[in-house]
Amino acid sequence: MQRFLSDLTGASTRWGRTILYGFIAARASITLVGIAVVLIWGEAGYEGFSGLLDQADLVVALVAIAVAPLVEQLMVLFIVWVLAFVLRLPGGIAAVLTGLGFGALHGLAPASLSVVPLFILLALIQIHWARRRKGMTGFWIGVAIHALTNATAVGTLFLLEAPPA
Repeated sequence: MQRFLSDLTGASTRWGRTILYGFIAARASITLVGIAVVLIWGEAGYEGFSGLLDQADLVVALVAIAVAPLVEQLMVLFIVWVLAFVLRLPGGIAAVLTGLGFGALHGLAPASLSVVPLFILLALIQIHWARRRKGMTGFWIGVAIHALTNATAVGTLFLLEAPPA
């Protein structure tokens, strides 16, 4: 279990496992939180949530898979640097604050909670790699996890919108 958590959070040097485990953990947490939101609030839990895409098209796909991961991981890099390295907050606290902040950036709907675990994980990965003085490695690992996570969401939308055969 220790090795898995080390790989998941980027504390190990096995970045391929970090990307794979991070992607799996992100999709699982988003799905579980999404189910909880629907069970508790119904569809009203998604009103005002910017993380959902109303329709899938190539522009939305490009933004979700290429632009959003780069921009948001750059923001994670900066926020983590300020919280963990300038203000010297413990890594776990800095990661949770980063995750909550990104949840709020995705809207104040209950569904915004679904992205919090992903951004906590991305922050933890960034912190671990920054402590090794390889912050850009953490950046690119985070971008890869985020892009894969968004790609599955966009792919699912394309499949759901496909006309019946």
